[in-house]
Amino acid sequence: MAKRAVGLVLYVLLAGCSGSDPGPGGNVEFDAGSSGDVGGSSCAGRMCGTNGAGGSCGSCGAGFTCTAAGQCIETNPVATCRSECGVRQCGADPGLNCAGRFCGTNGGACPTGTACMLGQCVCTPNCSGRTCGPDGCGGTCAPGCGRGFQCGGAGTCDIDPSSRWVLTVTTGTVATQGAAGAWDPFGGAPDPQVCITISGRSTCTPYANDTFSTSWNFAFPETTAGVLQAGVMTSYVDYDSGTANDRICGDYNLAIDRATFAAGGTTVGCGSSGWTFTLRAQ
Repeated sequence: MAKRAVGLVLYVLLAGCSGSDPGPGGNVEFDAGSSGDVGGSSCAGRMCGTNGAGGSCGSCGAGFTCTAAGQCIETNPVATCRSECGVRQCGADPGLNCAGRFCGTNGGACPTGTACMLGQCVCTPNCSGRTCGPDGCGGTCAPGCGRGFQCGGAGTCDIDPSSRWVLTVTTGTVATQGAAGAWDPFGGAPDPQVCITISGRSTCTPYANDTFSTSWNFAFPETTAGVLQAGVMTSYVDYDSGTANDRICGDYNLAIDRATFAAGGTTVGCGSSGWTFTLRAQ
């Protein structure tokens, strides 16, 4: 009987040590941040917040907030510039959240002599005070020089001394009386005529008979601008075939300046008498 009792005790002790299953009464620990289900709770797809069963799926770090969907987002997100400079060389960056940012390498500015146009540094023509010559961008300043003129170093059109011109005497008027009274005996009107000496050669218009106002449109021999600038001798006379001509205006050395060339002519006169001429470059 004693042997049977001892055997029974040994059987029970051996049976209790033979398995590792803790059984229903054992303790099981779960990670609060796991995605496994515990009693109907779930952290699948969640980074933070409750697991639906009073537990936690984790917490967010500093500067982040947990949303209702269990996601960590920045509490005060800093807007990120999405630059759209691309090939732009200058100006403001038109991208989203890019206020205060610029394209290019010079704070949005362009090098001297260029200007920002549609994001590109474009050469700015320099024609201030200039009417001709290079504009600094491969072009020329407008309007340029006409025939008989050449562009000077200051960007203005000057007379080309070698250019050739024709001086044409167009009209003339004569005062009703000269210094000595009537021009002709018995109070008759004068016979006006203009003579010009160019390069030593004197040429005259036809005389107009008995008139105080006349139109000639007489072209004198072609010559250079340099000769006209140096001066040509002119005389305005009352032609008289029998005696010496009376001077309507005294002999005058006409030196034509740039303004007269540019204007295409002018009027030469004395008192109420005078004659008009035009200039045309060839």
